[in-house]
Amino acid sequence: AFDTSTLTNVTFSNNTASEGGGGMVIGADGHTLTTLTNVTFSNNSSTQFGGGIANIWDSDLLLTNTTFKDNSAGTYGGGIANGGMENIVSNGTVSLVNTTFNNNSAGSNGGAIYNESGNINLRNSILYGDTGGEIFGTADVTYSIIQGGYPGTGSLNVNPLLGPLQNNGGFT
Repeated sequence: AFDTSTLTNVTFSNNTASEGGGGMVIGADGHTLTTLTNVTFSNNSSTQFGGGIANIWDSDLLLTNTTFKDNSAGTYGGGIANGGMENIVSNGTVSLVNTTFNNNSAGSNGGAIYNESGNINLRNSILYGDTGGEIFGTADVTYSIIQGGYPGTGSLNVNPLLGPLQNNGGFT
């Protein structure tokens, strides 16, 4: 079965999970597509993986104009964990456009993004100031700012001078 979900103009804040996906868990036993536009994940936590989002199984995720700020995971994927559930191989694709990760943390790897076995496509995005490394695993990065640098067309290692979350007249 192929299921689709779309969320627009939503905030996930101050949620917790005892295993994975502090803000949201995406995926099921089968292929799904979830589209998130103008979404904020802030102050969510997970004791294991995916402080903001845990993307499991073969689920695809498209994020546009999304912010991950102050999320945490006990082991990996402070912002997003793509895969990582024990005994489950995930081949999902996470595509991120105009997405910002800042001050997220992971106990071991992937303060911003942890990619176990799927695909990460990152474009026009910022990953800066996350604890546990910005990206763990592989990613296709274009025209993005990654603290510490990352291979990819137009990738930069510069301070984007991010400030705190605040109302700037947008949806979230």
